[in-house]
Formats: sequence, structure tokens, C-alpha cells
Amino acid sequence: MLIPAINVAIAPALVLLLNGFLLGLVVLAIPLHHRGVRRFRDHLRYAWRNRSFVTGYGITSILILAVPFTPLRLVTIPVVMVGAVLLYHRIERAKPLGDLQIPAVQT
Repeated sequence: MLIPAINVAIAPALVLLLNGFLLGLVVLAIPLHHRGVRRFRDHLRYAWRNRSFVTGYGITSILILAVPFTPLRLVTIPVVMVGAVLLYHRIERAKPLGDLQIPAVQT
């Protein structure tokens, strides 16, 4: 990363990816907490397993919240939080059947 032109192009993209993941992790904390996931380590593990969903949602939220119009933020912040709940439900629906915890049948 010693070439200045490459740094200017790559650094904002990396910052957006990292901040997108972190914002996704933060907004997913509420639905995870309501589902009984209490520890930060478990939140991080859940977000890392679903990092494409979490990062995509976080980047989208950052871009929407970056609009410098205050009345718009009064609407978008609650929408981002409601979207996190919908994201959680979408992640849970997208799990393959192999991830389900099905109890063994006793005979």
C-alpha cells in the first residue's frame, strides 16, 4: 500500500466495508438480544457467520444515513432499526435445512 493512487481508491472502500459490518453488528444487537443472545461474543459470532447479509445491510444503512438532511434522519434511523429486525428474520429463513437443530427421535 505504498502507491498513493491505490491508497486513495482502496482506503475508502475498506473503511466502508469495516464500518458497514460494524453498523450491521450494532443494529442486529436488538433483535438478537430479544432472541436470547446476550453476550457480545455471540453477537459477533452470529454476525460473522452471516457477514454478507450484515455488511450489505450496514453499507446500505451508512449510505442512507450519510445524506445531510436532518428531517430525513428522523425518519431513517427508526427505519434502519426496523430493517435490522427484518434482516434477522431473513437470515433465519435463509438458513439451509442442515443448520436446523432437530431433536433426535427416541424409539
